[in-house]
Amino acid sequence: MVLVGIGTLFALAVALGPYLVLYLMTHPDLPTPGGH
Repeated sequence: MVLVGIGTLFALAVALGPYLVLYLMTHPDLPTPGGH
């Protein structure tokens, strides 16, 4: 069951990754974990 959950999270990360990067690139004023 744990592997299935990890697989689902990994699939979601791969599917939403580009959109998240695009969102962060178009909103540079947002606070990032890096502290910028």
